[in-house]
Amino acid sequence: MAEQESEQLDRVAGESRSAPVDLPLLLLPDDALLEVMQYLQVADLLACRLVCRRLGALALHPQLWRHQRFPERIYPDEAAPVLRLAPCFGKLVLTVPLARPLTFFTTTNCAVETLWLTMQVMDGQSAIQAGQEASLVIRNQEALGRLRRLYCSSYLGYSVDPAEAAAGEAALLATLASTSQLEELRVFDFREFSPSLAAELRRSPVKASLKVLILENSGGPKTQAFANHILSTHASTLESVELGWPSARDSNLDVSTFSILAGMPKLSKLRCVPFSGMDALAECPLLRDVTIDVSLQSLRSAAARDAAAKFLRRATQQLVKVELVYNAAYDGVDLEMALDMVQALAATGTSRVETLSLVLDSDQSGFFRPSSLWMTQALLQALPSLPALRTLKVELDEHCAHEALHMAPVQQLLASNPALRLVILARPWWLEKCDWCKVGCHPEISCDGHDYQEITIPRYENVQLSLP
Repeated sequence: MAEQESEQLDRVAGESRSAPVDLPLLLLPDDALLEVMQYLQVADLLACRLVCRRLGALALHPQLWRHQRFPERIYPDEAAPVLRLAPCFGKLVLTVPLARPLTFFTTTNCAVETLWLTMQVMDGQSAIQAGQEASLVIRNQEALGRLRRLYCSSYLGYSVDPAEAAAGEAALLATLASTSQLEELRVFDFREFSPSLAAELRRSPVKASLKVLILENSGGPKTQAFANHILSTHASTLESVELGWPSARDSNLDVSTFSILAGMPKLSKLRCVPFSGMDALAECPLLRDVTIDVSLQSLRSAAARDAAAKFLRRATQQLVKVELVYNAAYDGVDLEMALDMVQALAATGTSRVETLSLVLDSDQSGFFRPSSLWMTQALLQALPSLPALRTLKVELDEHCAHEALHMAPVQQLLASNPALRLVILARPWWLEKCDWCKVGCHPEISCDGHDYQEITIPRYENVQLSLP
């Protein structure tokens, strides 16, 4: 058995036991060797065990492993010696149901700090089994005491039985909700969680520890109990919360959610959609950074629109960074309603906001042009009422930054706000060179084919506004 495991280790390490031991490197003290060895990858560290006893012992020092990532592409028979020998890992990424024997990951003493689990259930696979396997892995890592960051996502095939899918997701979410000592929890694409489970979890709550919570595409009506349970359990420690949904019509935020958020003493960063009761968030004493996902569906609700505007007016003395994400992919954005958010922010004339970002979250350009927003007189007139504003970030989907430089509204904006830094968030990779790029002026901001660019518009005197 020992010989077989030795052969497995040789394959992982990619080295043989005949490596020389009379190396000048061994003249270094242990602390110096550890500094050098921290740059080695997993296979190289395991290979050091085949050189000599001293290097072999140092190769298993936790200092060398706490930032390592468990190899994702590794044969099942090679996973066992790695998990047996490695004292810890910085990150472990797994997909359940597991192709490898489950016991490798449910009984290992190798503790990880960050665990990323994907529940990917396709034809012929069991969602319940996947949820149970993921829960066992999490419980083992929780017991080892080093787990601080947990990321979970769900991908269920169309042919998966809905009842079984609901049971598998709910079981895993219940495990997430009851895992202790976490500092960061990210949940993606979950749809099912029974309110009765939340009631059961409340009878044995964990100690508050979360600092960061991200719920992305996991905010439907059937998971609202999960969101509220996590928020209320960790209300005293949460500093950053992202409640991100593709559209307000897919979420079920109610007054109770915002009541929980408003009572968080350490909340400093928040992302959410506009909803009735949102104005209560102005009571958060440390809230400085806010992102609001704006969609036509959410703005059509007078209560949500008024609550969001009221929040922005009431919080102007504490907010420092505001981002408005105009979500046009699902139901478009109405220009006049969208501007209401900016005008509400500037209404008091005493805002302390230093950074304002206007972003279009869509691959469909037919609904709404962000440039039509920031080129309107309404926005230009609102900016002087933001006296602390130093950075304005705007996304373009139909112009490059170079073309923006030569637009009259841009020059007007820069002239009217001498202390303002205008940053263009441009995606020029699918664009042909604009006419100004073809002219050849200002090459420092011309399209260069990058996937995504954040370009500060420079200030020049006598910028041409029409092509020669």
